Amino acid sequence: MGSKPNLNLWLWILLEGLYILALTLKPARHRWRQLLFVAIFSIAGYALVYYRTDYRHLGVGERGLSARLPILVAFASSNLMLCEPHRDIRLIGQKANISELPFTERLWWAVLVWANPRGVNFAHEPTANLPSRPTHTTHISFVLEQLQSILGYMLLLDLVGAMNRANPYYTKDVPVIVGMQRLWWIAGFGFGAAIWLLVSMQFMFLSIMLVLLGASNPNDCPRFFGSPFDGYTVRRVWSKFWHQMLRRPCVTHADFAAKALQLDPNSKNTYILKLTVAFLLSGIIHYISEAVPAESITEPLGCLVFFLLQTVAIVFEEFVIKLARAVGFGVAKCDRSRKGGPNANSEGKPSWWVRVVGYLWVLLWIDFSLPYWTAAGYRAGWTEEIPQFSVILGLWKGDWFPLNKPVM
Repeated sequence: MGSKPNLNLWLWILLEGLYILALTLKPARHRWRQLLFVAIFSIAGYALVYYRTDYRHLGVGERGLSARLPILVAFASSNLMLCEPHRDIRLIGQKANISELPFTERLWWAVLVWANPRGVNFAHEPTANLPSRPTHTTHISFVLEQLQSILGYMLLLDLVGAMNRANPYYTKDVPVIVGMQRLWWIAGFGFGAAIWLLVSMQFMFLSIMLVLLGASNPNDCPRFFGSPFDGYTVRRVWSKFWHQMLRRPCVTHADFAAKALQLDPNSKNTYILKLTVAFLLSGIIHYISEAVPAESITEPLGCLVFFLLQTVAIVFEEFVIKLARAVGFGVAKCDRSRKGGPNANSEGKPSWWVRVVGYLWVLLWIDFSLPYWTAAGYRAGWTEEIPQFSVILGLWKGDWFPLNKPVM
């Protein structure tokens, strides 16, 4: 560990700049776009193989930067190679032909594409998969609501942190679990919950800054994650609750694979293939983010297993949903329709007791599948990288910065 030199940040900035520059090029220069993509792919690959990405002293996590490079390659592939960006990536209401705009205007458009991976305010925005837009009429009301939410999330993160520190599985050392301690595996979702809360607060702070600086409107800042109450199936966890930052490259590459194989777009096999490709690409990105700091290609393989298992879970639950509908238990058809069945409410959602069963299924599935990914990460020190600040323990024991110590 630590035998490689650290990546020069200017090389990272260069890659981001090459991607933005490639987006500005007119369609007539598509060969230059392709060459720039090859350059981005090659430089990123070289950097990931021969350098570390440890800039924690600057507040940039090692896994964050090692994930950013494959994410950049995935978006460059989607937006430079698999589509014509000036035709297919358009702001809502935009009438001008992007390729006919002056260079400075094309450059600004490219920056907006680069800075907006979810596609908010673009024609390809996945509105059905993103949280609802804020409806605040003033910037102050938006900021106050965000601050109120941040305080609530801080309290939840404190409670989740206490639970995680008490969990014998949640440790850098190989755990010795005996007797009733084995029941702690049920709390395996705690790592994901901590990430959800922590990243949500970071995005809220960013939204506040953008709005106060006048760089964005409150309406342009939907929450980073959806509501956990939308996650009553595994499919909805990934399509409604969890962040959609990688949705465009995953969907674009999945569609490309299906078309390349000339599959029937309406067949079940095509649907399963697209799911598999989407989760595989996401898994590869997360795998690289683990392999680089670990300097190992084998230790993080469980990450790929975790993501590919999500396809298995979704196909399984949709079979169960279809079977349940056949015998009169109503849930939204394959969880992709607004219409429900005899046990659905007026909004098309399953009844409360059906959702409760769904929550239990999702919780048990996450507890079962997540350790394939997190077990190796815990051994690598994940638990020591998540910021630990506890108001509860601070007021109770004077321990404001607990580090992986049991709550009791």
